[in-house]
Amino acid sequence: MNKSISIIILSITILINSCTKDQTASPVAIDCTQVSAKFSSDIAPILNSSKCSSSGCHPGAGTISTHSQIMNHVTSGHFDNYVINRTGKPMPPNGSTQLTADELNKIKCWKQNGYPNN
Repeated sequence: MNKSISIIILSITILINSCTKDQTASPVAIDCTQVSAKFSSDIAPILNSSKCSSSGCHPGAGTISTHSQIMNHVTSGHFDNYVINRTGKPMPPNGSTQLTADELNKIKCWKQNGYPNN
C-alpha cells in the first residue's frame, strides 16, 4: 500500500512540474517609428478580440470598446500594469489565449506615442 501511495505522489509531482502556463510572448525592443499603432485600426481590434472582450472577462467589451473607456483604465494605471507589464492581475489571465508579441508591441508603441485617439 505504501508503495502505491508513493507512486501516486510521485506521479502527481511529475505532472504538476511538467505543466506550463500559457505565457504571453515577450516583445523584443522595437522601434515604434516602424510600427503602426493607431487606436481605431490597431488597438481597438486587439482589445475587442476574443483575447479580451469575448473571453468571458469583459463580455461585450463594455469597459474597453471606446478610446475614452480605455483611457479610464490607462489613467488608473490598470492598463499598463495588467496588460503591458502583466503585473498584479495580468490580462488576459494565464490559461487564456495570450496576446502575441506583435499585439503587445503595437500596444507599447501606442503607449509610447501618448495613447492617441486616432
